[in-house]
Amino acid sequence: MTTDPRTLIDDPNLSREYKEQLLQAWAASREEDEASWQPYFDEYGLDKRDRTPSADQRYAALLEHGSDAQTANASRNALGEHLRPNCLNVPDDMLDLGAQGLEFFELFLPAAKKLGYESRELTGYYAMFDAERGMRLNVLARDVDTLGRSLDTARTELDENERCVAAVRTGWSGVAAAAAIDAVDRQNIQADATIGRLHGLAEVLFEANLTLSAAVTNKAYKVVSLHQPTVAGYSAEQIDVLAQIYADGKDGDNSAAKDCMEDASYWFPELADDDYRHVNGLYKDGGAGALRRLDRDDVVRRAAGITKDWLDGNFPHVYEEKQQEFTAACADCAEAVHAAYDAVIAEARSIEVQPGFRPEDTPDPAPAPRGPEVPHADTVPCAGARACTCSADGARRGPSNGRTGVRPASIRWWGRGHQSDGGGATDNRTSDGGGATDNRTSGGRGATGNRTAGGRRASDD
Repeated sequence: MTTDPRTLIDDPNLSREYKEQLLQAWAASREEDEASWQPYFDEYGLDKRDRTPSADQRYAALLEHGSDAQTANASRNALGEHLRPNCLNVPDDMLDLGAQGLEFFELFLPAAKKLGYESRELTGYYAMFDAERGMRLNVLARDVDTLGRSLDTARTELDENERCVAAVRTGWSGVAAAAAIDAVDRQNIQADATIGRLHGLAEVLFEANLTLSAAVTNKAYKVVSLHQPTVAGYSAEQIDVLAQIYADGKDGDNSAAKDCMEDASYWFPELADDDYRHVNGLYKDGGAGALRRLDRDDVVRRAAGITKDWLDGNFPHVYEEKQQEFTAACADCAEAVHAAYDAVIAEARSIEVQPGFRPEDTPDPAPAPRGPEVPHADTVPCAGARACTCSADGARRGPSNGRTGVRPASIRWWGRGHQSDGGGATDNRTSDGGGATDNRTSGGRGATGNRTAGGRRASDD
């Protein structure tokens, strides 16, 4: 946190309203520094206010809020760099940068609750913001690359197989030869079609990864942009004081409201009258003496009405606008994430794997293991299954360097329009359980198979 107010006053990214509050607090708390703050008062056309009883605390709080605002601006700039097209980011790092925007609710939610503008708890904002935390897109990128390289190998072996068939065709004839060659040709056609479909799946996975990255980064950018240390020129602490005057003072004589009125009378012009400043006791500086209890009751009610009018005209529309922007940012991100997963799942389920050649009397492979049955599974909301992402082992997450997502060479190469209704030889290529292809056919461990074998994602493993 900076301790020099001049670095905050000279920052062009901070609002004039905040700077005026900081100047007043600086002058009230550090009267001996007049040579430093008076030129700013002249520049801003301000008159120095009386020193408040809580001047030192308010000055320290405004310094902290200004430092936080500078941090939020730096985070917003960093997130802007990560919004470049085809930039594959680490979601947790993006959310860490964006979390500074939640400070608006940390600061102003207490006053909003007092005034009845807010029903949500602060933990609810945290949960909505962190919904995508834990996604490991670098793992999905590695799986997509593995799938692409596996398909390159499959294409190479299929080409070699076709060359061998051509050689057999030239040296073997007869009924048996024709039947064998025809069977091999049909199998190769199926394999070619399956390789084409899996290339399509790899393409969808690659694009989905970039979509997930962009969705979280956009959300973090929008949320950090919500950061705001003041409303209508007043800090959160001051707004809370005004809210308490209204909430506690609307019923008349109340000690808590009177204490707040005395505080506010030093910085809130509408309550600068001596009646509000000295409502707790005797007038100072030659005042007319103690207020009667009936007079105090009337003064408190008037103060409550004044603060209510000001708050109604300045606070709720700002707070509710921030609420709406936050909710929209989270909803847009969730929608993009769900759409990306839905596209991957639909593409994966459209691929039908046909059995390959096996010696006579060889049994079919054992079916893929199934997860336990879940009662009433059709009534369970799918948001959990849609939540990102690829793995949960935080120790393996790469740094957030904002590197560009690299399309595997096999996907860049595959552009010949191969289409198929399914079929092919994928199952026998990923029997080690480590690749993305095996997940589609045998319930393995990769990025998408977990979605089809029990509704879990790899990050839940």
